[in-house]
Amino acid sequence: MNNKKTIISKTLNCNNTTTFQTTLEDEIRLIQNPTKEIRELIDKIRELKKSGEDIKPLKRRLPALMINGYFEDRKKENGKLLQYSNVTCLDFDYFKTYPEVFNFKYRLDTNFLIKPYIYAMFLSPSGLGLKVLIKHNNKNPEEHYKLFESLKELFERENLATNLDKSCKDLRRLTFVSYDDSFTFYFNPDSLEFNYESDLNNIDVDSPFPFSTPPIETTTIPEDLGDERILRIFRSNWNKRNVAIGNRNQNLFSMAFECVKGGINKNLTEEVLMKIYLPLGLSKNEISTTISNAYNYSDKFGIKRNWINERYASK
Repeated sequence: MNNKKTIISKTLNCNNTTTFQTTLEDEIRLIQNPTKEIRELIDKIRELKKSGEDIKPLKRRLPALMINGYFEDRKKENGKLLQYSNVTCLDFDYFKTYPEVFNFKYRLDTNFLIKPYIYAMFLSPSGLGLKVLIKHNNKNPEEHYKLFESLKELFERENLATNLDKSCKDLRRLTFVSYDDSFTFYFNPDSLEFNYESDLNNIDVDSPFPFSTPPIETTTIPEDLGDERILRIFRSNWNKRNVAIGNRNQNLFSMAFECVKGGINKNLTEEVLMKIYLPLGLSKNEISTTISNAYNYSDKFGIKRNWINERYASK
C-alpha cells in the first residue's frame, strides 16, 4: 500500500484567507470519521437540504480544503502555491435524490476506464453531490485548466459528465469537508495516475483500458443459498454500520440496493428493513418509497447472486 502523504492547505471556513498545512490522507479519513461537531453540522445541513431550506449559511461554517496543493494563503492575486498536490477534486452536483447519487456512484464503480484513476470518493455536505478525487501526473500547475479539460473529456466520453461542476478547473478552488460513512465512501491509496497529456489519445474504446479483461473460467454454478440466508449474511454486515440519524435515508437505500443486487424478494426486503428503520424514526411510507426506488433498478436485480452463493457456500 502507498503510504505517501499529500500536503495540502486547509482553512477554518470559506471566509478565512489564512491557511494551514494538513495532509489529504488524514482529511479523507476524517471524512469517514469526523469530529462530533462536524458530524452534527453536516447532519443539520442534510436535513435542511431535504426540506428545501437554504443551506449556504451553515456550509460557510465548515472548514474547507485546497486539494490542488499547499498555498501560502487564499488570496486570489498573491496566494502563492508552495507545493502542487497532483490530486484534483471533481465535483458532481445537482442530483435531485439520493438514489440518483447512488446510481452515479455505481456507474463510476463499474467503469473500467475511469475507476482505476479514482483516489477517493465521498458525499458532499448536502448529501446530493459526489466528490471524486483523481491522481494525475501534471507537473505544471499553470496548465491545471488543461488537466481539467482532459478529465472532462474523458468523463464526457463515458457519458458521466452531466453533473460535473465546470468551476473545478480553478487551481485554488475550495472543497468543503464532509461526512460519509456510507457505501459511497471510497479510498484507494494505490490508484493510478491520470496522464492528461496522452491517455486520451491512447484509449482503445473497445477494451477496458488500462486493465485487460481476465479470462473467464468455467466453473460449476454453486447451490443457491436462498433469500433468507442471504439476508442473514447482509444483516451481519449491516450490524457493523453506524446508522447515523443524518444518514438514515442514504443507508436505507444502500441496504435496499444490496438486496436488489442479491436478488432478494422485495416483500422480504421490506419486512426486514421496516424492523430496522421504523424504530429510527422513518415512517412506513418513507421506508417503502426508498425501497421501491432501489427496486426500480431492475437491470441490477440479482447481479451479485452467484458471487454471494459462491462466496458463502461453505460457511
